[in-house]
Amino acid sequence: MTWGRACALAMLASLTPNTALANGRFPAAGQVAFDPGDARHLAVRTTFGLLASRDRGQSFDYVCESALRLGVEEDPMLAFTASGPLVVATFGGVLTSEDGCSYRFVPELEGQIVLDLARSAEVPDTLVAFRLLGRGGGLYDSSLIRSEDAGSTWTFLPFLPVELLPITVDLAAGDPSRVYLSARRGADDEFDSALLVSSDAGQTFETRVIPETSGQHLAYIAGVHPNDPERLWLRIDDPDGTILLETRDAGTTFERLFEAEGLLTGFANSPDGLEIAFGGRDDGLWVGASDDLAFERRSDVGATCLAWNGDGLWACADAQTSGFSLGRSTDGGRTFDPLLVFADLCGRSSCGPDTDVGSLCPNDWIGVAPALGAECSDETDAGAAGAGDSSRPRVRGGCSTYPAGGARGGGGFALAALVLSTFSIRVAQRVRRSRVS
Repeated sequence: MTWGRACALAMLASLTPNTALANGRFPAAGQVAFDPGDARHLAVRTTFGLLASRDRGQSFDYVCESALRLGVEEDPMLAFTASGPLVVATFGGVLTSEDGCSYRFVPELEGQIVLDLARSAEVPDTLVAFRLLGRGGGLYDSSLIRSEDAGSTWTFLPFLPVELLPITVDLAAGDPSRVYLSARRGADDEFDSALLVSSDAGQTFETRVIPETSGQHLAYIAGVHPNDPERLWLRIDDPDGTILLETRDAGTTFERLFEAEGLLTGFANSPDGLEIAFGGRDDGLWVGASDDLAFERRSDVGATCLAWNGDGLWACADAQTSGFSLGRSTDGGRTFDPLLVFADLCGRSSCGPDTDVGSLCPNDWIGVAPALGAECSDETDAGAAGAGDSSRPRVRGGCSTYPAGGARGGGGFALAALVLSTFSIRVAQRVRRSRVS
């Protein structure tokens, strides 16, 4: 059994759902992406598609996996751009959508396996991602790709060394030419992990080895400081839990900040960079000053994603244990206002029948609704069942104070050559971080 498949099974075994989706996974959210041009507009990535809101999370439209051309157990990465399009990185390439209703592949990337995606905070039409194809024998064809026009066109950057397995990519704050890439090195380096640092927009990289990562202790970029391009945090997989590292000099040195009991499935910086939040199912939610090593366990919420913007700290969670599927805290994670419970969804959409969402998603919803415990499923009820209900009680410390219902594309092209790397990367991406996009 591969490491990735074992990890996936372990994650599923740790959950206690009554029902699962048709793709075998517990319904969960893994990323919240914010529109830099519209504070009311956001999207939530889930294991059954996307949920889009244009009213700060008071109601949600359902975007099904079919509309996104997703394959089995695929978790795309999302980024909104300044010009408006939502950009989605998938196993089948990069999709863009101007209206949230129809999605098109970027022609030069169609059929490419694109595993991670990052957007510049200062220049929100600048994006970086990487593509990957397994060659066999532990070697990979991989390279960064970069867009300066909100994902409409992409430049292929020089190939990376074939022994490197790229894991995550991010852009530094204040300097979109600074690119960070975490990668697993090859057998000659005992399969340790390294942080690759580029100062020329991904044309060349310096390799900085991450200590104590040999034996495939994979490293994932958790976040980059919003005001300091030299400073970032990494999550290191460990058999006994997760290790959170910080570097303040772009990977020249590393400091261990936290040792978790389980997987750290959420990480976020406050907008001013003064605080960080992180947590997971086994460890609850921790928050502290970014310049201090003292962190406080603020609640028992087992966050599956975290994001922080001017509206507060957002968390994805299991409604059965935390009382919400998506919540928002305005007191630094001590309490959360529930915005969304999956069982309250109706499969609603404002998209017309001639769009991808309007034509494909009603049929997908027939299979999704029972797995979510959702009873509002016909068009007459859909418009009335908003996900945000102001009558819901405040959730404190991750304990549910009301019943929460529900339990918890891309074809075979080249995927056979990526069995190990695909499972390892995608499972870990589901738990590595949620970037504020």
